[in-house]
Amino acid sequence: MKKTTKSLIALAGAALVMSALLAVYVWQSGRVQPEDEAEQPEELSVVLVDRKESDIESVSFTSNGRTFTLKSEPFAGIEDSVIWIYADDPDFPVNDYNVINMVRAFHNLVADERFLTEVDDPAEYGLDPAEAVVVGKYRDGTFMTLYVGNKTPDREQMYFMVSGDDSLYLMPAYLGERYTFDEDYFIDKYLPELTLTEIKHVYVNQKGRPLLECLYRGTEEDLMALYEEYNAISIFMLSPLLNRELYYTSFQTNVLINFDYFYFGELIEMYPEDLSVYGLHEPVLEVILEDFDNRIHLLFGYEADGDTIYSKHADKPYVFKTSYHYIKDFFDIDAFQLVARHTALHDIRDCKNVTVDYAGDPPWKCDITIVFIRDQEANDGTGDMTAVVNGRLFPDRQVRVFYRNLLSIVYDRDIPVFVPAEPPVFTVSFEMSDGNIHTYKYFTYDANFYAVQEGDDPIIFVTNRIAVEYMLSLALELTQD
Repeated sequence: MKKTTKSLIALAGAALVMSALLAVYVWQSGRVQPEDEAEQPEELSVVLVDRKESDIESVSFTSNGRTFTLKSEPFAGIEDSVIWIYADDPDFPVNDYNVINMVRAFHNLVADERFLTEVDDPAEYGLDPAEAVVVGKYRDGTFMTLYVGNKTPDREQMYFMVSGDDSLYLMPAYLGERYTFDEDYFIDKYLPELTLTEIKHVYVNQKGRPLLECLYRGTEEDLMALYEEYNAISIFMLSPLLNRELYYTSFQTNVLINFDYFYFGELIEMYPEDLSVYGLHEPVLEVILEDFDNRIHLLFGYEADGDTIYSKHADKPYVFKTSYHYIKDFFDIDAFQLVARHTALHDIRDCKNVTVDYAGDPPWKCDITIVFIRDQEANDGTGDMTAVVNGRLFPDRQVRVFYRNLLSIVYDRDIPVFVPAEPPVFTVSFEMSDGNIHTYKYFTYDANFYAVQEGDDPIIFVTNRIAVEYMLSLALELTQD
């Protein structure tokens, strides 16, 4: 009984203590809350301009002894939208993003804080004279002038003032610095984007090297039909490897891998009187790339320093200093690495007849007529094939093995134009279902290679004898009983 009484007393005492602590906490909470609210920092930013960008007619920048003006023009079809142009040169290619940043203060200017309500000595803050004076003209005929001064001691902000206001304000340094920039900041240094599989013209002319040129040679109508069917087009070399198809993946890997990120770099001179100073009167490299929508035409001159080269658009005067990294793969291009290297790529489903005419000792001929009937229901290019070899019906599997090996023969390297002294060792002819006939003549080149002539083209490729002679052995087997 005594134990129970003591326990109850202890519990009651603990409850009283907890109640007292809770009351103190609530009382303190009630006192602290107003103090927390009173300690909230004061909002220091000041909105000075709040207008629409389309209200601005022009902005003129004066800094470092130079003045230039950007003008806005309504953007057709979009209300309250404008485009910006360089007033002294309407053809000047502006970087829209950077220009918008430069004019932003004249439609949306917010100071970090009002530093002083009145300035006794503007020179103390770099405002007499100002580092930059920027004048905005609005379409309603009003003006505003922005005066940008020095950076603050911590270099993180800059002092500025606006016309009609005696106060001194602060803005972030990265914003203030823009008003001291020149044309190098807002000239567009990027190239239009090209779609790899839509490229229809490639031209690379390096001084002292063979011209590399590839071109789509059909009509514009055929080009569009080809693209609609395959979502890509085929272009062929005019030089140096005549009629060879350019492989887009090889072109991307060997040439465009760094060019995709091309950036002109520092603007050196806007309107040069003498391009020979930069080696651009007779460029060491000229590049043309053209797809359905865009055309790029660039010139490259002397080396500017160890890592850069002088450059320009062919149709614009502005000279830049560009990193060699972006264009290094355009120098000393190995054209052979960019082209289709199979001697023949003719789908067996579209081939009516293939003939191997061997002129050796003894001579023989393998003449194969192919009939391929596509499965119309499958609609996937599959079907049944029959083959007649030298007048005899033949199992299609053995003919397919021969045909596959025939198509697997590839060129091993290109050579200077070869003029054979002897007739071809053998000739392969394909007659296609569209009526076209493709002929390939194989000539002895040396102990390791055959030289191959496609149609009447110059002979500029060789292929390894081992693969060729294995194909010949398969063809010969087809002729035997």
